[in-house]
Amino acid sequence: MKRTTYLLVFLLPMLLVGLVGCNPEKEVEIEIPPYERQLVAECFMQVGKPFRLLLSESIGFFEGLDTPIVTGAVVVISHDNIHDTLLPGLDLEPQGFKIFNFFSRNFIPQDYNTLYKLEIVHPDGRRVTGEARIVPKTNMGARTISYNADSMASLTMNWQDIPGQSDYYLLTLHKGTVYHGNENRESPLEFSFTLDDRIGDGQMFTIGTLFSYETGDTLISSLYHIDHALWSYLNSLEDAQGSNGNPFAQPGVIRSNLVGGFGVFSGFDMDRDTIYVP
Repeated sequence: MKRTTYLLVFLLPMLLVGLVGCNPEKEVEIEIPPYERQLVAECFMQVGKPFRLLLSESIGFFEGLDTPIVTGAVVVISHDNIHDTLLPGLDLEPQGFKIFNFFSRNFIPQDYNTLYKLEIVHPDGRRVTGEARIVPKTNMGARTISYNADSMASLTMNWQDIPGQSDYYLLTLHKGTVYHGNENRESPLEFSFTLDDRIGDGQMFTIGTLFSYETGDTLISSLYHIDHALWSYLNSLEDAQGSNGNPFAQPGVIRSNLVGGFGVFSGFDMDRDTIYVP
């Protein structure tokens, strides 16, 4: 008993000294190394559209939210011994309200065999390269309208997957129009999501909406047949946005198919159909 008493008497002063020495308001400075910005390029080559590219820079975690747009770079897309130098200047894609700062007056042909090569040279010497082909179009099958007991309509879409190869898709549905009048207008996009055929290779894909539509509504369905690079890029963007601000989520890593920078260089074709709800 005496040994225990002596031990407690000895520890109590030590504990008091420790508590007095704690300063809960003490600031700890952590030196963060400077962030080295990287070039970020997005170039989505769609059949029937001009060559267009958005070039910006990545930003550090503690920097502002504004995207640093890059000017003064030389952007070249080469194919079939043709070197197409994209012009600097803003170009707007009303569908999805996308903005590009390099564009060409040449349109992308329906050529699924040509290898396209991208080269970006920044005035400070940084260089970004990438390669891509146009993925052939996959035609959608029948679109059907069904109704529930409240006379609300649902749209069902389907298409046949190609057996024996890896396929990736982007499916979108718009109501009324696919174009945005301006950035403040309510988006006509009902949904947009990616799929792949890891489960269901060679099978018929069938996607149905909720019973959310009425007689007189206009529904525009679009099926984009995309490559693995664009599929990975879009999914990693979604994951990164989902983890932003979530302390329990792992930081999102943007998947890229570019060398010397981040982003994506990809080509695709798509099938679109408009259905009027009777």
